[in-house]
Formats: sequence, C-alpha cells, structure tokens
Amino acid sequence: MEKPRFFKIRMKPTQSQTDKLPVHIVEQHNDVVPFIHRAIASRQLPFSGIPIIHLDSHPDLLIPVHLDADAVFQPHELYESLSIENWLLPLTYAKHINHVIWVKPPWANQIKASQQSFSIGKCCHSGKLRLSSKENYFLTDGLFCIPKDLTNYAECKLTVVELRPKNWNDFDSSQSESTLRNQDNTKNVECSPSNKVDKNFSSSPSQDEDSSHKINSTPGTTKTDSLDEINNSLFIDYDLWSLHLQEVVTNKPYILDIDLDFFSTKNPFKEVFQSEEEIIRRLFKCPTLPGLSDEEVEGFTFTRQQQLQQLEDFFSALDEKWLDDGAIMAVSADKLSDITLEELTGLDSEQLIFFNQEEKKNLLNFCQDLLPSMNEREITFTQIFDFGCTLDDTDLPHHISNETQIETLVSSFRLVLERLPKPAIVTISRSSHDDYCPKDQVDRIESMVLKLLGDIFGILHVTKNFDE
Repeated sequence: MEKPRFFKIRMKPTQSQTDKLPVHIVEQHNDVVPFIHRAIASRQLPFSGIPIIHLDSHPDLLIPVHLDADAVFQPHELYESLSIENWLLPLTYAKHINHVIWVKPPWANQIKASQQSFSIGKCCHSGKLRLSSKENYFLTDGLFCIPKDLTNYAECKLTVVELRPKNWNDFDSSQSESTLRNQDNTKNVECSPSNKVDKNFSSSPSQDEDSSHKINSTPGTTKTDSLDEINNSLFIDYDLWSLHLQEVVTNKPYILDIDLDFFSTKNPFKEVFQSEEEIIRRLFKCPTLPGLSDEEVEGFTFTRQQQLQQLEDFFSALDEKWLDDGAIMAVSADKLSDITLEELTGLDSEQLIFFNQEEKKNLLNFCQDLLPSMNEREITFTQIFDFGCTLDDTDLPHHISNETQIETLVSSFRLVLERLPKPAIVTISRSSHDDYCPKDQVDRIESMVLKLLGDIFGILHVTKNFDE
C-alpha cells in the first residue's frame, strides 16, 4: 500500500483549519476499522456509545464465523480476520459502536426497513463471537446464540432505513433481476421463520403476531419497537427518518460511513457463475426452521453451521488439491471421468460423512463438469464457496445505475445531510477492486460525494488509503 496522500478540498475558505473534517477513503470496506480505532485513540471519537450512519448497498453486519471473541481486543489479529461483509459488529462487541443506522438504497432487500435491538457477545461454549438476533440475515449464516449463553455481551441497536428518492420509479421503471428474485424468495422461502422474523421486525405486524417478539424484557434478546412507538413511514420516508436521525446524533460524535456502491452496485458473482448458479444454490440450500423458540433456532443454527463447515472443508480441500500458484491446474474431462469423490478431494469417507449419497453424486458431477474450464475462467473453489454463502433467502443486490439515477440519489443524500450535524469522521469505501462498485463509475461517484461533503461541512481533510 502506498503512503497516504492528503488533499485539501476548500469549499468554505473562511472555515478554521482546526475544523477540517477527517475523511478516510479506502478500497475494501473493512479497511476503515483501523481509522476508527485511531479516531478513538486520538479522542476524535469517544470510547463507547458511538452511532454510525452506514450508507451502503450491503448491511456488512455479519460476523467472522471463526473469530474468537477475545481477538476483537487484539487489533492486528482482528484486522486479519475481517472482511467486507463482517467488519461492523466486532466494533459493537468492543462497546465502541452502540447504534448502527443502515441507510440502504431502493434495491437492497437483505433486511427490511425496521428497528431492532439485540445482544452480541462471547458464546460460553465455543468462545466465538455470536448474537441473539433471530433476523433471517443472521440465521442463515449460523450466528445465533441463546442469550443466556452469551457472556460479556454488548447491546446493539439496529435501525434500517431506505433512501428512496421522490418519484424514484420514474427513474427506475424496470426492477433488477436480483430484486425480482428476492421478492419471489420472500414469498417462497424454505427457511420457514423468514416470514415470521421479517413480520416481527416490521413496524406493521399482523394482529395475531406473538407479542413476546414485539416486547421482550429479557436482557439480551431481540426486541423490536411496537406500533405505538414507531410508524412504518419512519423507515421509508426520508423526510421523516432523517429527522429521527437528527435526534439520534445531535450532541453526539458520530461516524458517517459511505460505500460508493450505495449509488451503483454490481453482484460480481453474477456473470462469473451464471451457468452454475442454480446448482450452487441447491448445494447451499438452507435447512427448514420449524419455529422461533430459542431451542428450535438453536437446533437450526447447529445444523446450518455443520452444513456450511462441511461445504467450506469440501471446497477448501479441492483448492488444496487442484490449486497451483494461485490458479486451478489444467485438467481434461477424460482424466476425471472415472474418478471418485474421495480421489477428487483427497478426503476420506469419514470426512465426507455429512453428505448423503445423492449429494455426493451431485458434488462429483458438478466438479467433473466444472474443473476442466476453471483454469481458463480463472476461478477457484473458494470463490464458489463464497458465492454459495450469498445464496440464502435474498441475493446480493445488482443495480448498475445510470447517470440520472446516481445524481438523483446524491441529491436525496444531500437533503438528508443538510439536516444532520457535522460528523466526527467520515469513512468512504470505493469497493471497485472487487467489482461491487462499477470501475467505470467509481471515480465520478467519489468526486460527487466529496463535493457534497465539502458543500455541507466545509473544509475536508481527505486521506486516500489505497493503491490507485
């Protein structure tokens, strides 16, 4: 990584030098964490109780599944464990951030616009970082833990709001493929509590909803705000929720975090695995959850964790056997015609015991068909596993915005920022190297966002922390 370069963008020349707003720009979103730590150490931010406004096409609210909870307090070990989808919640376990406000674009459907609270802590059985939320987004990654089994836990409030510009449908008359699929999956989801969870976390529950899910006084359990406290329009009308945000961050140092893929985003797996998507989706299909009691969710979580671990071990073994100098070895289809699954992976029958005979047959056929083309396509089995983990009840969003849509979103973002006090720091992720923000749009979007920040908050102290 090259040395950081500093840029002064002077929008209001009369502003004092001491009032410059720190803006840290990175490529991978998890690389903002060291800058948040430094801001805490330098007292730009308090040690605890920090709200973060997180503008992104993705929640980034997963947890590194193998992360020991104690590693959260070992910065170098933590940084090595983080990825773009899981950097936020370790900061809540450390009690730095206590309120995450995810501002999502109109096409993002991973978590419905809503408000909830949950606990995140150290699982007393595994020592791993886990949480108490029964939100489907967390359940499908096997992250649930019964509240009584969480130690040294921290409370996290999660508010999800949608920034939908006025007359957005006039600019976006056709829905993206992923949006249509996500709506269809919401209607026909196999993981049966999905509808229950989304309903309970919605601000407009049905009349027969179990009230214990709405108001739960047990410490550490998931709870949502009732209809008497929250109106549904708060989460989808930015004229209303921006006023709510103003109340949340007034007189509090807060982080404004922006991923440029909020304005235009790609699903980088979409084209790469287009022909294999349905097969991979079946391999990673979530087991059915019969109900939402702690015992039922705990049983589901154990099964889901086993499933994902077995698939991770399987695809890791394939990479270990077939990967050479970063690329899959070239191999002909004839060489693979009579091979067994054990020979293909280097695993013995005990290590494959989790898969039934039909699954083994499907895995063997899948690998035999795929392997001969992998070298030319420059893909690995680890990438297949990563893609499979995204195929739960909602897919990664895919919405490449045109110039008018980008400008419209930026204008709506301006209206929100004009109501907010100046943040303590701004963190920006470009997300272009991994193709989440289109490479041919990212520089333009970055310039528009920096100009907007300067117009509203004055002189910026911009640090670019990435290789251009």
